[in-house]
Parts: sequence; C-alpha cells; structure tokens
Amino acid sequence: MGCGYRGGEAANDGEKEQVVEECKQQVSVDWKSGTEDRAYCFGSEWLEILRIDVPRAVGPFQDRMLTNCCIIMAKVLIPLTTGGAFGQLARLRKLDLSVNMLFGVFPVSEGGYLAIEVLNVSFNKFTGSHPVFPGAMNLTVIDISSNAFSGGFNTTAAALCITPVKALLFSRNGFNGEILAGFGRCRMLAELSIDGSGLTGNFPSDLYTLSELRRLSLRENQLSGSLSEHLGNFSQHMHIDLSYNIFTGIIPDVFGGLRRLEFLNFASNSFSGTLPASLSSRPTLRVINLRNNSLSGEIAIDFNLLARLNILDVRSNMLSGVVPPSLMWCAELKTLNLGMNKLEGKIPESYKNLRSLSHLSLVDNGFTNLSSALRVLQYLPKLTSLVLTKNLCGGETLPMDGISGFKSIQVLVLANCALSGMIPPWLESLESLRVLDLSWNNLNGTIPLWLGNLNNLFFVDLSNNSFSGQLPESFTQIKSLISSNSLSEHASIEDFPLLFKKNSAGKGNEQHRGMDTTMTAMTYIPGEVGFAFGLLIVWNVLFFIRAWRVAYFLTIVRFFDMIYVMTVVKVNKLRREGEYKVHP
Repeated sequence: MGCGYRGGEAANDGEKEQVVEECKQQVSVDWKSGTEDRAYCFGSEWLEILRIDVPRAVGPFQDRMLTNCCIIMAKVLIPLTTGGAFGQLARLRKLDLSVNMLFGVFPVSEGGYLAIEVLNVSFNKFTGSHPVFPGAMNLTVIDISSNAFSGGFNTTAAALCITPVKALLFSRNGFNGEILAGFGRCRMLAELSIDGSGLTGNFPSDLYTLSELRRLSLRENQLSGSLSEHLGNFSQHMHIDLSYNIFTGIIPDVFGGLRRLEFLNFASNSFSGTLPASLSSRPTLRVINLRNNSLSGEIAIDFNLLARLNILDVRSNMLSGVVPPSLMWCAELKTLNLGMNKLEGKIPESYKNLRSLSHLSLVDNGFTNLSSALRVLQYLPKLTSLVLTKNLCGGETLPMDGISGFKSIQVLVLANCALSGMIPPWLESLESLRVLDLSWNNLNGTIPLWLGNLNNLFFVDLSNNSFSGQLPESFTQIKSLISSNSLSEHASIEDFPLLFKKNSAGKGNEQHRGMDTTMTAMTYIPGEVGFAFGLLIVWNVLFFIRAWRVAYFLTIVRFFDMIYVMTVVKVNKLRREGEYKVHP
C-alpha cells in the first residue's frame, strides 16, 4: 500500500534504506489508515503525490491523525506534529485531503510547498484564513470548498495569483465582506467558484478582465448592484452562475460575444427589463435559467439556432404574450418551465415535435383550450411531468376522449383550473402515473374503481371538488400509498422528506417569494432518486393535513432546485475523483 512502514517508532537504518529505495520509483502513495497505530512514514525525497482521502480520517490534522507518522527527509525523521511538515515535502506536487473530517487551522509554513501544483482539502472542517502558497510557482489548482475558512480575500488575492493558478474553488466557507480587487491579477484563471459564502458588495470589476475565465460561480451570496456591459468580455466563458443574489437592473444584452457559453443561471435575483435578445445567437447554450426575477415583455428569443438547449426556466417573472413557436426547433429540450408569468393563448401544434421534452410546467398563466393542449402534448414520448395548475380560469370541461398517449407520464397536475366534468377514462391507461392532482376544480360524479388499480400512484389529490358516492375499496390496495394515521396533526413542513433549503441570504424578487398553496410548479423525483426518501406522503380520505399540503406545494416548487442539486453533487463527485488533468 504505497511506500513506507507501519508504526510510529523509528526504524533501523536498514529499514530506512529499504523504504527510500522503494520510494524512488513511487509516484503516488495512498494513506488509508487514519488511526495512530497504523500510521505510515513516507520517503519524501522522491514522493510526488500524496493522497489522504479516506472518510474515516478524523481529528485535528496535526495532533491526532498523523501523530505517529514521520516523514523521511534525506534519511532524517521529521515528526508531522510540526505545523509545516507537509510543506517540507520537497517534491510533493499534489496534496489531496478531501472528504474527511479534518479540523483546525491548515498547517502552512513559510517557504513550504515549493513544488505543489494541486491542493485539494475540500469537504473538511478547516478554520482560519484560507491558505496561500507564495513560494509555489507551479500551483494551478486550489480547492478548499466546503470547509469553515473565514475572513476575506482583500489581503490574500495577490498572494494567490503570483502563480499560474487556473482554478480557485472556495465555495461553502465562512468568508464575509466584499470581493475586493485582486483576482484580476490571476491572468491564467479559468475557474472561480465562491458559492454560498455570505459575500456582499458589487460584482468585482476586475473579473471582467479575465479573458481566460471559463467558469464563474458566485451563487448564494448577497452580491448586489447591476452588471456591466463588460460581461461581454467573457469570450471564453462556458458557465456563469450568479443565482440567489440580489443583483438589480437589466441583464446586459451582450451575449453575442460569449461564443462558448453553455450554462447561464441568473435565477432568484431582482433583474428587470426584457429577456436579452442576443441569447438567440448562442447555439452552444444548453441551460438558460432566469426564474424568479422581474423580467417583463414578450419572450423575444429566436430559438431557431438553439438546437442544443436542454433547460429553459423563466418561471416567476412578468413575461407576457404567447409562447414562442420557434421553441419547436429545440430538439434536445428536456425541461421547460414558463410558470407564474402572464402568458396567454394556446399551446402551438408544433410543440408535438419536442420529442426530448420530459418536464413541462405552465403554472399560473392565462393559457386556454385544455383539450387542444392535451391532444398536442400526448405525443411527446418522453414527457414525465406535466403541470398546468391555475390556468384556464374561464372554465373548461375535462376531455373524456381523444387522449391515447402520455405513455411515460408520471406526474399530472391540473389543479385549480376551474375544470368541470368527470374523471376521464383515459387516465386508466397511464400505468406509469405516480402523482395525480385534480384538486380545486368543479369535477363531479363518482370516483372510478379503476383509479385504485394504478399501482404506481403514491400521491393523489382530488380535494375541493364535488365528487359523490363512496371511496372505492380498491384504493386500499394501492401499494405505494402510506397511511397517515400514525402521523401527528402538527406535522411541520420541516418533516417533509423532499425539501431543499433555499438561499437565505439572497432575497431575490420578494414579489415571487411568497409560497401560495396554488404555486404548483413542477414536481417529479427522477428515477435515479426513486423513493429513497421514505415516501412520507399523507393520505387521509383524499384530504390532507394543512401543514402537509403546504409542504406538498413547496416540494412542487422546488423541483428545479432538486435537479440542480443532484447535478452539482454528481459534478463535484467527478471532480474529486478526477486528477485535475483538464480544466474548463
């Protein structure tokens, strides 16, 4: 298991020479112990890569985990209890201590880490100021994300950037204050990530000068002010995430110069004005997320050139007009969320060409002709979630025939649409259906027996209608439903297992922050998540305890947050497993 020997006691000269000889050819050593009685000593004169990334490694970095481990430096034993011992590893190029429970101040000694190129101490509990390595002239990657480092960057940015650093990953720490000038000195910087760190102030102007920057993520802070048209200088940018801050003003219409842009997320701010028309000229775009702002006007984006677009989310704005017919050209579109705007009209017939569409939410708009919409959307082979809540308020009859598709549908929400009629028989053929919400309508008649034969159902809401008759006995046989008899009537929202904490710092657009029980955006937990959260769904003769009903609507609204969270988790996992060979 790498070069070295067990135990904390010094070896004899013969053992030392053997260790050193073994280490001459050793490029990487994995230390898998984390306990005092199985510590290792390494021949550091030739050691170039050291990994200590086992989740079992716990305790203070200097005093417990490596107390009995010594380093061989020119055949001289140096105890690792000295603060800068790692820094004395003359050829150490990569230090990976990620995903442990290490705490305390990260040990840095003046003049240490001279050969270090990659430092990854992410997902620990280190405190104090973040480390800098002014003598490491080849340092390219620093990942200290998800720790408890504190302070600011005003005195250390220069020290970070005297090297050809390409990636600074500082997210999820306890930093505070403004991001002052300094990062502009990092001329080779390709990735900067400082998410969820409580930063304040305006967008740092010197970041606009970083011509090599490809990935910028400052989400979940308290950054404010407006964005400059210099945003167009990011010609190499592939990923921009400024979501969950309190930015204001218009979004600069300068995206024509961002020729490599793939991911744009300005969600949950207070941007105003219209959608930037220059987004039409970026065929590389895969994600556009501008939800929860104060954007107005029509959706004046020409989607003809956005064939690679996967996600379009503009929920919770004040957009008006009709849905753009050119969306039909987005052949790879998987998620479309236009909910909570002022859109109107019909769903275009051409939308049946969106063959990749999986999730569609048109919540709280003024769309009409439900029958036409259902007949168009039934042909989408991959559609799993359809949410039309709070539309069609003029009142329509739920169509009884003409629907034979929706073979993949798992979530169908038609709540609060002033629908009349009875539960249509075509629902019986939706064998994959898991969530059905027809609540707050004017439906009547009896609840059909076959509804209890949909064995994948785990959530049914038919409340606030005019149904009559008895509850079918077949409902008691639905395997996915769980009784709520043992649940407290005082169950709180926090008890609901599918909620994700939203940013508490960035206030975004307060007009759209209030959670009304009619705010059903889209909910479906994809198959990869499955039902591992426990399926604590309340079933109480088709009526729900108030707190749980609120929780349900909150969960619906958080659907897109969940997609993002799962994506970030996967990306971070791949990042930690990688060798940082290529940086965006």
